Amino acid sequence: MLYNKSRAKASSYKNIKFLYTNSTLDGGIKHKIFEYPRGEKREIETYGKRLKTISVEGIISIHKNNSNRDKLENAFNDGEAGTLSLPFDKKFYGIITDYKFSTDINRVGSVIVNFTFVEISKEDKLSKVGKGLIANLKSKILGSYEEDFDKAWQNVKNAKEKFDSAVDTLNDIAETISKVASGVAGAGDSLGDLSTSVNQIINSSAQLVRSPKLLIGNIKIAFDNLSSSFSSDNQLFKACKELFDIDVKDRIQTGNSAFSQSIRSNQKLLNQSVRLNALLTGYEASVNQSYNNNIEIQNTLADLENGFNNIDLTLINDRTIIDNLQEARYNVVDYLNNLTLSTPNIIEYNVIGYKPLVSVLFDLYGVDYQDRKQDIINLNNFSNVDNITGLIKVIYE
Repeated sequence: MLYNKSRAKASSYKNIKFLYTNSTLDGGIKHKIFEYPRGEKREIETYGKRLKTISVEGIISIHKNNSNRDKLENAFNDGEAGTLSLPFDKKFYGIITDYKFSTDINRVGSVIVNFTFVEISKEDKLSKVGKGLIANLKSKILGSYEEDFDKAWQNVKNAKEKFDSAVDTLNDIAETISKVASGVAGAGDSLGDLSTSVNQIINSSAQLVRSPKLLIGNIKIAFDNLSSSFSSDNQLFKACKELFDIDVKDRIQTGNSAFSQSIRSNQKLLNQSVRLNALLTGYEASVNQSYNNNIEIQNTLADLENGFNNIDLTLINDRTIIDNLQEARYNVVDYLNNLTLSTPNIIEYNVIGYKPLVSVLFDLYGVDYQDRKQDIINLNNFSNVDNITGLIKVIYE
């Protein structure tokens, strides 16, 4: 059989390229059928979607040498899961269970490859690599930051204006944390421990500004209590991102004197301590929260990048803190980018004429359309679902 390479599409497995010619995707739902004697009654119980099994055929060029063929064969044989990228489907994560290379005198300069790819879940891999590492880095960063904060803090003893500024700024920051948390839906009565820690900061602010290690420790406790204040990590992340750019100042210092500079320095340090705790808590929440589609993941990535950019690295003297912070950042980005491989995509779909939404969704999703109805309404902010026309956003699986 002759192949028209000009019609083949570029594809890859574990970033090793080959030309795609065709594939067969086997999917479905997990289910169990119940049938009963002495009657025609039949019931079926469903357990969600089955992960895909894909049979792929492609072409590998061997005009110059066999390196591409050898690379692909080595990738098949290493037994490790990887990403399969096909031209007409989303990316899949899984493992090769069997393969075959074929040569023919009519196909000089190329090898035909056939393989079976079995999709697997990424959740266990991600939970071990992503979440555990982030929690560990958070602990390291905050442990080291206590000493770093203490060294950078400008002594407020015997300087009334500097002392008053630090106390007032700290009180305003504590109140801001409480206000942000209470403004996120879902907190309700669960803010008790946070309120206690915030009140502790306010009531002890005069003592805390004289003892920077104790001060930064109390801010950490407040964020520990913030983490346990919400029933979902989605709500926790919303609270954290509101604090990514906190910039509380009780007074404006515009002078260039050493006294004015030290007041500004302490104001920056106080805000930075909250931003850092918010970002690290946000990192943890982002890898634990649930996502309905890739747009939500991309929005979270953008929020986290904004949070990182609001950290003034020039205020951190310990280089290991910066290195660990960068590692946490890259690990979260990698985790969420990998998560997009198993999360539905949002695409535009053109509705011709006017149709009720249920009709559109049935065309797209069949009998499962009810599972996506509310998601599609929320994506498009539909107020009228009786007459839908033109481009709409839909979830592509």
